[in-house]
Amino acid sequence: MMLVGYVINPAYIPQIVIYILSFLIPLSTGALIVGARLSEIAPHIWLAGIIWMLFLSLWFLDLPTGPNACNQCDATEKIVRSFFSYPTPSGLMDDNGPFFGTWPAIATIDYCIGAAIVQARRKKSAR
Repeated sequence: MMLVGYVINPAYIPQIVIYILSFLIPLSTGALIVGARLSEIAPHIWLAGIIWMLFLSLWFLDLPTGPNACNQCDATEKIVRSFFSYPTPSGLMDDNGPFFGTWPAIATIDYCIGAAIVQARRKKSAR
């Protein structure tokens, strides 16, 4: 999904729509995969997404700033503008922060939510 979105590069689609799709598609994928094959580790994959986002946060903080690249941003503003493009993109990494950081982290967290929902239903029906 991320690769298709990156290749198509839909500039007219708002970021919130992309974030919602980044939420719904992994959520349903996690539910389908765990529904087909039960996995005890599937609800714990969210840790990988959080670690990934923390790793990239450190990387973004080390990137140099300048004109059109989050000039004179403090640390919080640099992270928020890089990951969420709010209120405007930071200009760091050619504004690809959501592609490399936010979307994969959201996808792993939502995969876990979908997997946990299916596992909870299976355990409840097994009782």
